[in-house]
Amino acid sequence: MSDLLIDLAGLEQLHKELDRIKAVFDSAACDGTHLGSAVGNDALQARVEGFQSSWDDRRRKISESLGVISGTAHRISVTFHELDGKLASVFEAGASR
Repeated sequence: MSDLLIDLAGLEQLHKELDRIKAVFDSAACDGTHLGSAVGNDALQARVEGFQSSWDDRRRKISESLGVISGTAHRISVTFHELDGKLASVFEAGASR
């Protein structure tokens, strides 16, 4: 029989790091109109504002994905902690019989 080894501390660390990275993405929102107007050229301004809008959409999707992955890592960790506790109780109850 093989052992199942899960790095629960690693999963919790992953959860915390992903939450930190998500916070950076969430706080990186930028109003592209200021940047676009700073370039002076109308065609370039439109390109800069288009890029900014596209990046905002991508950043938002990345942030959402980070949140999902972070939550999943946390739920896996919590579930295995609970399972470990329940299995330990079953083995202890069986050993005391």
